[in-house]
Amino acid sequence: MIAHAIDTVRRTLRGPSLWVLAGLGLAAGWSAAALAILALGRGHAQATGIVVETSRAFAVLAVLFVLARTLEQDRRSQLTTALDCTRPGRLGRLAGRWGGAVLVGLGLGALLQAGLGATAGLGWGTWLSLYSTTILVVLLGAGWGLLLAGFFPGGGVVLAGLSAWFLGHLPWGEAGLLEGPVGRAMAALLPGPRTLEAAPSALAAAAGLLLLALALQARPTRA
Repeated sequence: MIAHAIDTVRRTLRGPSLWVLAGLGLAAGWSAAALAILALGRGHAQATGIVVETSRAFAVLAVLFVLARTLEQDRRSQLTTALDCTRPGRLGRLAGRWGGAVLVGLGLGALLQAGLGATAGLGWGTWLSLYSTTILVVLLGAGWGLLLAGFFPGGGVVLAGLSAWFLGHLPWGEAGLLEGPVGRAMAALLPGPRTLEAAPSALAAAAGLLLLALALQARPTRA
């Protein structure tokens, strides 16, 4: 599992895609924060929100992209079936890909939040508090990415994952949108914004998504 996670990170760092995402994230976040400060006058609070949301969005996008690409490469490789017959097996490979994608997402999220946070004047205490919520979102995004990879090939994982990300911003469980236990379950499972108070439910949801994804993809790979 660890070997697969390391391989996933290495593949990603060697390609240009992660660095392109980092550049786009920094450019988009800096531009939006600067415009918010100029236009709204109450800039600090608004800029902080933009920094956090930009970091989360690009971190989730990176997670989905890494999972989509590496799992599609595994699917097309003739060596995957033989590899899955050795330890740690298919589930270990999938869990390793998930872990590698999480590391990439956390790294990109930290880079963007640190870079953009300097522009918004975030202190270390605020940075750590906000980054801890980004960790929760990345774990949820990775769980959804691995789950969706069992149903969609390649870029379909990214598109479906981003759809789940946007749905996660809706007020599930509140008035007018599936009030009750179903709405609260949707709010807990979808990879939307989280607060520190929601950490237990977010971690439980991320673990549940991972286990469900592994269970659904436990069947052997066909070369």
